[in-house]
Parts: sequence; C-alpha cells; structure tokens
Amino acid sequence: MIYLIAGFLAFLIALALYPLSKTWGKRFNILDHPAKRKVHKSAIPRTGGIVFFVAFWSVVLIFHYFIPNIFPALLAFKIFLGSVIIFALGFLDDKYGLSPYIRLIAQVTVALLVAYLGIRIDTINIPFYAMIHLEGFWSYSLTILWIVMLINIVNWLDGLDGLASGVSIIAFLAIIYTAFLPWVSALNAALFASVAVGLLLAFMPYNFLKGNLFMGDSGSNFLGYILAITSMLGAAKLATSFLVLGLPILDGAWVILYRLRQKQNIFMADKNHFHHRLLRIGLDKKQAVIVFWLFSLVFGLLVITASTQLKLYGLVALVIICLGFFIFLDIKEKKTNC
Repeated sequence: MIYLIAGFLAFLIALALYPLSKTWGKRFNILDHPAKRKVHKSAIPRTGGIVFFVAFWSVVLIFHYFIPNIFPALLAFKIFLGSVIIFALGFLDDKYGLSPYIRLIAQVTVALLVAYLGIRIDTINIPFYAMIHLEGFWSYSLTILWIVMLINIVNWLDGLDGLASGVSIIAFLAIIYTAFLPWVSALNAALFASVAVGLLLAFMPYNFLKGNLFMGDSGSNFLGYILAITSMLGAAKLATSFLVLGLPILDGAWVILYRLRQKQNIFMADKNHFHHRLLRIGLDKKQAVIVFWLFSLVFGLLVITASTQLKLYGLVALVIICLGFFIFLDIKEKKTNC
C-alpha cells in the first residue's frame, strides 16, 4: 500500500507542476524547435524534465521524513548527488546545446562517482553456470557502462511523443514486480520505481495525447539515470531491464554500426532509429509508439512469468526477432526508394 501511495503522490505533484513547466519553457525560451530530423512541426517546451526531478525527490524526501527506515538517508544522498549533475547536464543541453563529447564525458564522470560511492554492479547471475562476483575494475567498468548506456537509450527513445515515457513505465513496473520477489527483496528499488511510474503517468496526457510538452534532455537523462540505479539495487533486475529495453538497446547498437559502416560520426543525430523507420514505411506516430510499447510489454511479461533459463531463451529470441525486423525494414525501405 505504501508504494501505491508514493506513486499516487508523485502523480498529483507532477500533474500540478506540468502546466507550470510549460509556462517556464515558453518564458525562458527552452523550446524544441522543428528540424530536419524531428517530427514535430512547431516549437514545444522541453521542460517536463524539471518536473521529473522536483516531483521525484519531493516524494522521496516526504517519505523519508515520515518513514525514515524506508529509505536510508546516506543511500538517498548518494543517488541524489549523481542525479543533480545528470539533470543539470541535460538542462544545459536543452537551453544551450552541448557537444556530444562533453555529454559523454559528464555521463562517465557521474557513473564513476556513483560507483565510487558504493552503488555498483557486483554480481551477475549467468544461467546454467553460476553467480559471478565482480570486484575492482570489472565492477566499476560494468557499472559505468550500464549507467551511461541506459541514459543514452532513454535519450534515443525520446524521439516520438510517449515513446520514452511509455517504455520506461513498463520497465519500472517490471522492476517493481521483481523487487518484491523473496530472493530479491529490494524495497528501496520498489519505492524509486513507484514514484517514477506516478510522475510518468501524469506526463502521458501532456506528451503522448496532446504532444504539447517534452521531457527534454533533462528529463531523459534523469529518467535513464534513475532507471539504471533502480535496476542496480538488486542484481536480479539487470536482466529485467535488459529484456524490457532490449529493442531500444539493439536498435542503438544497429544505428551505431550503420554510422560506422557509412563512416559517419556515431554521435551525430539522424533519422535511422527504429521509430523513424516505422514512420517511413507508413505508420503514423502513435502507431509507431504502440509497436514499441508492445515489444517492451511482451518481454516485460516474460520477465514476470519466466524462470531464469526461460529469460535467457527470451533474450536470444529478442535478438533474433529484432535482427529480423531490422533486416525486413532495410529491404522494405530499399524497395520503396527504388
């Protein structure tokens, strides 16, 4: 019940603040203007991320004040410290535009800081083999890779209204489920995820339905960071997040390989992501988003219902299906251009 209350409180706070964030975006010219690689036709405030940050930490602070044992202050401070930096980085990018190299260096620095403060991936469960304990270099390296990857995955997803927020909701719900499993028992992660789901549900009417407010890089960076941290508070949820986010992760890898083949800068934005290609073969924006949601939902349900071994088979199936889908889109696009 307490987690439902946390999510509902985040929902109410965020719902009250989103109209204000739209006003701030227009007043201070924090707008996402139409461009060649973008699909919207008018300038949209990109200040939803401000509400993410304020609503999330307001609820965590309230719950810590009234129920101190539910979230240790030191752990909260460590996560908060990293989130402040990553949110500020995204906000500056929204306002002024930052070099992708600066963004990457800052993300790696934040991930290194979090790992140094003790929030690290230190175990990996390999099906049919054993639980592997990581130390030193390997623990730090995997933690940094995981945090940076999820920040950028959520950022890449933020290309269509409702895409990043919808997929993230599914991922957080899957994390909540696994957090309550007896052999995981990561109640801190459950609280984090519940708050995130609440503020994202309040965001959907403004973003997915009306399309008049974007989360911006401040929102996608913060969301990706919280998703990475939440999935790390209990190693069993790494596989959960990887399955739910498997399509965007593989899509990102596919796009990077494409840019390398074309001898392009891998940091340069383009319109070759999966959701862009769905638009090019004739789907409208909402249909493309729903296709993405369905992929994430199917593999999210696999997380809930399957054993560890079946999750491995599901991951293999995900890779095969995605590769087949990417190849199908390549062929269809070539026929369309002929």
